[in-house]
Amino acid sequence: MSSPKTHRRRKSSAHLQHGDIPSFLENSPFFLPISAEADLPKAIPRPTLKQLIRSKSARKSAGKILSLILFLIVSWYFWPRKGDTSYAALGTYGLLKGGGAQCLYDPKAVAVVPNPTSRTGREFEGLQWERMAYVTYVTKAEVLCNAVMIFEALKRVGSRARRVMIIPDSEEFRTEGYGSRSALKDEVVKRLLKVAVEKYGVTLVRVRVVRRRIAYDDWRESYTKLLAFNLTQYDRAIVLDSDASVLKNMDELFLLPPAPAAMPRAYWLSKPTLASHIMLIEPSAAIYKRMEKAIQKADIETYDMEIVNSIFSSSCVVLPHRKYALLTGEFRRKDDEHRQFLGNATWDAQRVFEEASLVHFSDHPMLKPWQGITVEDVARYKPECKVRDQGEWEGQEEWCENRRVWADIYRDFRDRRETVCSLGTPGG
Repeated sequence: MSSPKTHRRRKSSAHLQHGDIPSFLENSPFFLPISAEADLPKAIPRPTLKQLIRSKSARKSAGKILSLILFLIVSWYFWPRKGDTSYAALGTYGLLKGGGAQCLYDPKAVAVVPNPTSRTGREFEGLQWERMAYVTYVTKAEVLCNAVMIFEALKRVGSRARRVMIIPDSEEFRTEGYGSRSALKDEVVKRLLKVAVEKYGVTLVRVRVVRRRIAYDDWRESYTKLLAFNLTQYDRAIVLDSDASVLKNMDELFLLPPAPAAMPRAYWLSKPTLASHIMLIEPSAAIYKRMEKAIQKADIETYDMEIVNSIFSSSCVVLPHRKYALLTGEFRRKDDEHRQFLGNATWDAQRVFEEASLVHFSDHPMLKPWQGITVEDVARYKPECKVRDQGEWEGQEEWCENRRVWADIYRDFRDRRETVCSLGTPGG
């Protein structure tokens, strides 16, 4: 049997009745009577569906979901369709995803190149030709003839700008005496440099060739091209790679409004990129310093084209690629594979060639035309001919325009190599 003390200890304060309180505390203002029923927490009723919908957290979540849905719809609508590389699509793509040369996203950056009525017309009045130049570069004897052919073509088409060739300041390119192990090679170099200077009015600029270790060894000396930005004795210069054929006078480019650089789009690449095989530049000591720093920091995957894209991505003017960036490889594509080059226009090989002012030799995996293309190479890589699908000659192979134009470009290079440089083409 428990004692009274134990019984009292078991009583909870929550169960004290009014009579259990000492009489001297019953009316005390410091002691409130305890009611167990009153002090128990009341159950919170479940919110209704209407209350959930109208709650602040639900409104926030709904807003986020609607924003996501709207973003996905807009992205789907504006995302470039497969093969759509129009400037409009690139612009939207650039805004949504970014990457690539930013000036290619802006249709206003595309140059409207003047079409002068004549090469001596009023459009060219006031142009200081001694401050304008065509520039190409040579880093090895094997491509010297290519550069001389460029200048021969510029003279033949009537260009009025100065002609400049950047060459190595090395024993191999000395114009006097012999120094290398091959006397015959020395003689060819000496003769071609003399032809360039005396026959085509070329100014030779000797430089230290810029070499870097990069993934593709053939381009390890292409940084030398960027030294053209240091030719500050000229206001503007058209810089050309020597693995190309000049088809027309391009002096109209000097009439474009001032800009640090103008280049065509490398239309054959999926990522919006500026091509550097032809550049209209304004030589500048400040820009040249930026070039030097970029070259010093270049890694194994950074070529000259990556450098000009990084420097001029947001400030360049875009040259029309159909006129200034035609590749020989375009003629090897099938008729339904020209959208990157043509957009929605119809492919016509002869018309495309006639519209171009410059054609660049790029037929990978076929070699360049001075590297020894064999008969077997031509047979393997020549453009396919079409077969008529209607008309009198249905089902029979027709005369192939793509192949004819493509072959004519290579034949012209071979013939001019013989007439301009007195050199045959390796491989026949």
